[in-house]
Amino acid sequence: MNSHIFLVGFIIYALAMIWLGWYVSRNQKSGEDFLLGGRSLPLFLTLGSTVATMVGTGSSMGAVGFGYSNGWAGMLYGVGGAIGILLVAWLFAPVRKLRFMTMSEELSYYTGGSHFN
Repeated sequence: MNSHIFLVGFIIYALAMIWLGWYVSRNQKSGEDFLLGGRSLPLFLTLGSTVATMVGTGSSMGAVGFGYSNGWAGMLYGVGGAIGILLVAWLFAPVRKLRFMTMSEELSYYTGGSHFN
């Protein structure tokens, strides 16, 4: 491939991504809107993000290796992950009412710490 064609294509792609980011972010008014999607993301996006977090290259390759070496018992790798996510969602659903944005906010709430000591 000619390097000039690649460079032009890359520049067009980069400009399109910058424009798309600007277009989508027009309604964001705060950091909470940016970090948490305004706390109004539909369920399929939330589930998709959670699944994508769980199913990365490391866990996928680890599951394949575990399944290869342990046979059908290797299936428990994925089943355990699914049960774990459901359990965490059930146990920590009440925490959502406190509207934390970061883990440090949650830890300071429980330990009584402040941002600056």
